[in-house]
Amino acid sequence: MTSRNGPEIESLFSNPGDHRRLHYRGGLDKIGRWTDGLLVTEDGRVSFPVEDGIPRFHLGDGNGWDDEALREAEFRRRGVKPDRLIERNYDYMVNQWPDHEVYLPWLRSIAASRGPIVELAVGPGGGAAMVVLDLNPHAHYLMNDIGLWPLRQWQQFARTAARWPNLRFAQFDAAEMPFASRTVAAVVSMAGISNIGRQFEAIREAFRVLRPGGWFYAVEVLPDHKLTDKCPPEMVAKLKELFPAMERGFREVLAGIGFAPVRIRPMGKRPLVPGEGGLADFCKRHEVVIHLRFLRIRARKR
Repeated sequence: MTSRNGPEIESLFSNPGDHRRLHYRGGLDKIGRWTDGLLVTEDGRVSFPVEDGIPRFHLGDGNGWDDEALREAEFRRRGVKPDRLIERNYDYMVNQWPDHEVYLPWLRSIAASRGPIVELAVGPGGGAAMVVLDLNPHAHYLMNDIGLWPLRQWQQFARTAARWPNLRFAQFDAAEMPFASRTVAAVVSMAGISNIGRQFEAIREAFRVLRPGGWFYAVEVLPDHKLTDKCPPEMVAKLKELFPAMERGFREVLAGIGFAPVRIRPMGKRPLVPGEGGLADFCKRHEVVIHLRFLRIRARKR
């Protein structure tokens, strides 16, 4: 079944290995949404579980949120109660985000996408999803993370809100997307790419799954390269590991993959904060201040 926004997200799933189409076998709820079952290739040799409507293409803990001890430590650090985290993050992004007006034209472009929208690595913060869905509640939107816990929390919140009929969730590694090629209208990342270990692979995957004319939308961060000559060698090595686009820049990376045009707008910078990327000890020990530059990216697949 299709809609004015194009094919539904469920019809796009494919085996990440060879991109063969996957078919759902399992239960449905009273309005036809997936419950528990399997996504299976035509020959039945490859399958992935679907648990309470969430396809799981990555069964390990990829980012710490599925580890209860690490999760509780993060709650204590943030000073928030676990049962209020998602509600608080939603309220912040939709009602309190100080940069809302600055990013609004960019967010409206995402919301106007005529087809499936996939957002990578949303985490408990939710990325751009809630603002985009506030602008277009009927958007065919998929929230992704490599961890299951954030997706479960957003799913529960969405069910309570009952406002987004076409919102879906899937657990997968963004460097191995489970979608057929040339099928997605927009891929979104709100610093998600910056938190993915294989960043260039994730961008290449975004290019593959986008249909011709589709857009890659991202807000990403890079260290201010002008400061790295003051850093000790081990810190420079760590920065390059965490931010592989640091030397080439996102424009060259995106253009090299095939995106055109590539539009990048600087959105200011801020100092690296303690606990970010494991660099706080280096900064303190060597009395170095590292600034992260925010970049708003919009790149089209020809």
